[in-house]
Amino acid sequence: MNLHSTTYLVFLFIFFLFNENISGQYQVSTRPDIRHITQADGLDDQAVYKCLRDSLGYIWLAHRKGLNRYDGHSMESFPLSKKKRGQTKIIQMVLFNDHLILLEGLPGFHMVSAKHIYFLCPYSSQSIDVFDPIGGAPPFDIEEVEWIDTDDEGHLLFLVADESLWHLDQQFKWTQIIAPGDIPNAYFNPNRNHIFTSNQIVLSDFNHTSFLILNTATSQNFELKADDVGQWYVFPDRDSIKVFRRIKGETQHAIYLVQNDSLELITEEWTQDISSFFNYSYSGEYHRPQTLLLTPNKGLGRYANSQYDIILPAIDVPFNEYEFNSAFSYDKDKLWLCTTKGLFIVSIQSTPFRRWLHQEKVPIPRLSDQMRSLYTADDSILYAGQWVDFTILNLKTGSTERYNLPNKDVIYSLYPLGDSILIGSDGLYLFDKNGLIKRLANIPANSVWDILQVNTEDFVLCTNKCLFLYNRKNNTLRKLENSCTKTDINIYYKAILENDTIWIAGDAGVIALDRSYNLISQISKNQLETKNILTFHKEGPVFWLGTYNNGLLKWNYKTDKLQIYTVASGLPSDDIFTILQDDEGYLWLGTSNGLAKFDPSTEDISVFSEEDGLPFTEFNRISAFKSQNGIMYFGGLNGFIQFNPKLVETPFDTTSAPFRITKINQYDVKTDQWRSLPQPLPNELQILPGDRIFEVELALLDFESGPYQYQYQIKGLENAWYPVRNNVIRINNLPYGQYNLLIKAQNPKGLVADTTIELPIHVKTPFYMSSLFFIIVFLALIIIILLIVKWRERNIMMENIKLEQEVARKTKALTLALKTKEVLLKELKHRTQNNLSIMESMLELQKDKSSTAEAIEVLDKTQNRLRSISLIHHNLDMSESVNQVHFNNFIRDIIQQFQSILQSNIIQFDLKFSSSLTYVLMEKAVPIALIINEMITNSFKHGAIPGKTLNIAIDIADIDDDTLRILYRDDGNGPPGENKKDSENQLGMKLINLLCKQIKGQLKEDYSQGVSYEITLRRKTIAT
Repeated sequence: MNLHSTTYLVFLFIFFLFNENISGQYQVSTRPDIRHITQADGLDDQAVYKCLRDSLGYIWLAHRKGLNRYDGHSMESFPLSKKKRGQTKIIQMVLFNDHLILLEGLPGFHMVSAKHIYFLCPYSSQSIDVFDPIGGAPPFDIEEVEWIDTDDEGHLLFLVADESLWHLDQQFKWTQIIAPGDIPNAYFNPNRNHIFTSNQIVLSDFNHTSFLILNTATSQNFELKADDVGQWYVFPDRDSIKVFRRIKGETQHAIYLVQNDSLELITEEWTQDISSFFNYSYSGEYHRPQTLLLTPNKGLGRYANSQYDIILPAIDVPFNEYEFNSAFSYDKDKLWLCTTKGLFIVSIQSTPFRRWLHQEKVPIPRLSDQMRSLYTADDSILYAGQWVDFTILNLKTGSTERYNLPNKDVIYSLYPLGDSILIGSDGLYLFDKNGLIKRLANIPANSVWDILQVNTEDFVLCTNKCLFLYNRKNNTLRKLENSCTKTDINIYYKAILENDTIWIAGDAGVIALDRSYNLISQISKNQLETKNILTFHKEGPVFWLGTYNNGLLKWNYKTDKLQIYTVASGLPSDDIFTILQDDEGYLWLGTSNGLAKFDPSTEDISVFSEEDGLPFTEFNRISAFKSQNGIMYFGGLNGFIQFNPKLVETPFDTTSAPFRITKINQYDVKTDQWRSLPQPLPNELQILPGDRIFEVELALLDFESGPYQYQYQIKGLENAWYPVRNNVIRINNLPYGQYNLLIKAQNPKGLVADTTIELPIHVKTPFYMSSLFFIIVFLALIIIILLIVKWRERNIMMENIKLEQEVARKTKALTLALKTKEVLLKELKHRTQNNLSIMESMLELQKDKSSTAEAIEVLDKTQNRLRSISLIHHNLDMSESVNQVHFNNFIRDIIQQFQSILQSNIIQFDLKFSSSLTYVLMEKAVPIALIINEMITNSFKHGAIPGKTLNIAIDIADIDDDTLRILYRDDGNGPPGENKKDSENQLGMKLINLLCKQIKGQLKEDYSQGVSYEITLRRKTIAT
């Protein structure tokens, strides 16, 4: 609670309790909002005994049939121990070390103990009925506990039926505070007015006729008993204990302070008939216990820190003192009332806006309640122009004095003049210190909107026609003609004096006058892009202009730069009636739809409305004033407000209330049912492949009245945010994989939760789609393949064995056949050679019988040819191959054949064999042998010169990898005749040409120097 609110509460305390004659001119807070929670809202029973909030933000309600947890949207039931739901009455509940300590009561409506204690962990929702989780068995019989409570430090205390009091601290250490027999038994009872602090224990009897205070520090007791006509109500107040003494039948009561084991009278001024006192604690702040007071004529009030404020007016209190059980609060703006009629949640809006001259519960504001003008010198006496009433209000006491102008003319403006007040209406009036009203001047206008004192004598009057100048000394009035229009209609609303310049604004724009009232400059409304100006504030060359229907204008008259701020900029309205600047430089704007705070440096706008404590949202033009102390006053259609701008908190855009996932439900496909996940909820949601439908229930735990808004995003799937109509998010059939569910919340007041829930979700991949499955399948395939390979290898091996056996068999047969073939070939070769030898012998015999040289020559040539063929067969017989002969060897054999026949001095052979060709086919070797045989024969026959040796050169070489050249040359005379080529007609040359074609060779002849034959042929035609 801030200082300003504290001041208000102090005043309210004095106002309500000490001065009943003052009418209700001022309220600290707005009319509270009351929510009634009953069985229709899910509460198991309407007889609620206790309420508290755990560290997660949930509200727990102990009632006649057990326990409920409330999240603002739904109620959860929690059965205790082995008993069924609705069979356990809980009359007391405290929070100790994050455990709920519950005390069972007897059946019925009364708070009577049944001497049984339960312990509940709110995070796991597990109920147990032993002390083991919090430090072991106690040193007393647990079945004899009459009452449990906590002190202001959070320690646990037990009232036991043997009249002892035990203390359990946060370290689980037991201490006996009161031994059996030390105090009367009357104080040991379930009493909501027992008070436990760190150094004092206050025990009251059930009827409030006596109480006992024990000082644990000094071990001293103080007991006080009431007389026959009184009752004592003891209540905590910050660090002290106070006692309210109620005397039956009297109208005055007293409050005492317990100090030094005695009572010190504070006041006897209480005039309220207090029905009941109810002590309650402030959650999380044990040093701030508070007390509720129920009064028949005022209602339900709250007393704390020596201050008193009304929470519920008497007309709004929904229960009586016999139906009230306890109260709970975790902030200053919300109170939870536990009654036998259910739970009442009272939202209290404390506001810094102090209401004056405001009429409550008026559906349509009356003209008499309108504020036209305000003025105060010292924030104690305020002068108000209230339609036709001139009101003097004492801001300290709230007392008022009302006056009327003659003929009850409407009041528009006020201006201080020493101890008197100038009043602007249809004329100019003076209200003096004696309370007399005097008319100073008649003004030919309907209204005087503003009064500006230029010097000690002159006053400029802004009217709805033109400007007037009133001279106080001469009591004269004259028009300032340069301000009048031709139509004689021009409204001027406000004027200020800056140095030697008078600035005046109205519906025609802004004008400037000098001290002599001459027109210096004039800015028309068209230049300012507005219809008319209702008010303005000036800072150097910058004007802040409030307009009708055109928003707020920022105009620099030196640079003629204009900026416009409207509803689109964040203003609550485009009608700006009043502008005041506070001591920190912020502009406060009274509009037709609320109060706005404008930051000129950042252009940020904060808007205040009835939800923030304003009694109205429509303010009046000109009706605003700032005092020398910085206090601001804004008038509207129903009274006016007073506030210190330094104490007005800017409305938050966010709320720090806990934001929780309250429940996660999953749909089980196998059972066709929804199931809730147990508490505590998992940090990651695991979704089985067949259960891809789930619900997430949410709660923003600020417990405001009205609809909440939630939205979510599935990060990892898409970036869009989806709104939720209620507090349940249902998601169907997410693809397999990892996601993050992001959730945001907004309360009914529009405040966004400052935390975003992030729930990791793992939609498990089916086994048949998992990596393990693929690994297993892969391994299985490998095994199958290996088995198949092994099986194939075995089959192949068996086939190979069979094949090898068949090959061996066929090889044996082929070997035999080959041997037979070799024998046959050898026999064939042998017979061929024999036949060739026989033919040669026959030719030899024939030659002996021939008588002509020509016949003998033919027979010799034929013999040589047969020898060449025989040599080839000889070489073939010597070769390992059956169809190839050694090329070099059989060529040399042909030459040796001729050398053996001819004398060496007749023919000299030169053989050069540089070819890489080793073997030639037999069918190609025979033509080559015959070609060489014919060439040598022709050289010997035609080229030999008697007495001279014939040189024959044979060069066999490779031209390239594919071409073979056979070059034959001799140095003889060559064939006979002039034309050597005629020798081609001879039989030998014809045979050479035919044999060359047979081996696909090309023959070139040259007879220029002896004889030269060049045969080129492809290697592949004669060799494999």
